[in-house]
Amino acid sequence: MKKPVEKRGGFTLVELLIVMAVLGVIAAILLPRFPVIIETRGKRPP
Repeated sequence: MKKPVEKRGGFTLVELLIVMAVLGVIAAILLPRFPVIIETRGKRPP
């Protein structure tokens, strides 16, 4: 008789890949805007 397999806590490979894909999309949207954000931030009075 086999013992039941204990479920480990943690993330599966698919879940990690999904998170990495979402972060990649967010980075692709935000990275081109950083120079504009930094430039406009410097023009504002403190």
